[in-house]
Amino acid sequence: MKFILLISPLLSLVRSFSFERADESQALVGTNTKAEKYGYVAAIHFEGPESKAYCAGTLIAPRFVLTSSLCLLTSMHDVYVSLGSTLRPRGDTHEFESIRVVRSFVHPLMTLEEGDLTPEHDVGIFMLATSSKNQPANLPAAKGSVGKPGAMATTFDWNYQDGKQDFHSLNAETTKVIRNDKCSQIYDDVNQTTVEHYVICTGNANCKGNMGSPLVVNGTIAGVMTTGLGIEKCGKVPPLFARVSIELEFIDEVLNGGDPGEMTSLLTDGTGFPLEDLFQI
Repeated sequence: MKFILLISPLLSLVRSFSFERADESQALVGTNTKAEKYGYVAAIHFEGPESKAYCAGTLIAPRFVLTSSLCLLTSMHDVYVSLGSTLRPRGDTHEFESIRVVRSFVHPLMTLEEGDLTPEHDVGIFMLATSSKNQPANLPAAKGSVGKPGAMATTFDWNYQDGKQDFHSLNAETTKVIRNDKCSQIYDDVNQTTVEHYVICTGNANCKGNMGSPLVVNGTIAGVMTTGLGIEKCGKVPPLFARVSIELEFIDEVLNGGDPGEMTSLLTDGTGFPLEDLFQI
C-alpha cells in the first residue's frame, strides 16, 4: 500500500513533534471538565490497559474510534481504548470503559510529500472488541459542512497530576477556526510551509493536545489533531487537524464492514515504530 513507502519521512516528521507537558507559564487557559461529559474522547494505550496513553481518539460508532494515522504506525503489543472517567469508587463502575482493540485501519492513500506540514489523509480507525456504552460523536454530514473559518470549536487535552496524565479529567478549550491562508502565513513566519486544504487550523495553540484528539464543532467531529506543538512552538504556531469531512468515504467503508488499509497485524507484533522513537519518551 502507498503509505508503507512513506514510513521514513513519517518518522522524521513525528520525531520533530514534542509531546512533553508545557511549562505552567506557557499553558493556555481552558475549562477543566469530567471525562464522562465528553464520553466520546478516547485515550489509546499501546501496551495493555494500564499503560501510558500517547494518543487520543474519538468514538464515532459503538465499536469504532477515529484517530491520527500516525498513531497506528507505532510499535504495539496489546492495544486498549479507555473512554469516560477512570475514577472508579469501590462498587461503582461509573462511566469508565476499557475495551481491547481487535482491528485497525489506516487510510490507504495516506501520503506525506516533501515540504508538507502534515500527512494527507491522516486518519486511522481502531475497531473495538465490544461496543462502547458512551455516546459517539457525530460525523460531518458532507464535505466541508463543518469546520469553516470563523466557527467556534472545542479542543481537548488530558490534564496532569504530579507530572502524569490524568485520564479521568479532560481540559476542554474553546477556540476559533481560522482561514488556511492566514494559518499558512503564520507558519511561513517560522520557516514552515503551506497549510493544505485537507487541514483545519485553529487560533489557539493547545500545547498539550494529544495526537489524534478531536476538534469538535457543535457536537460534530470536524478534525483530528495531527501535530503536537511542544514547548518550543507553544503560542507561536496554531495546531493543525486533519479535516474529517473529506475522509468520509474511507470512514463509511470501514463502518460498513470494509477493510481498506487494514493494519491489524501491527496491533500485536510490535513491528511498527518503537514508542521511544516515535514519541521521544
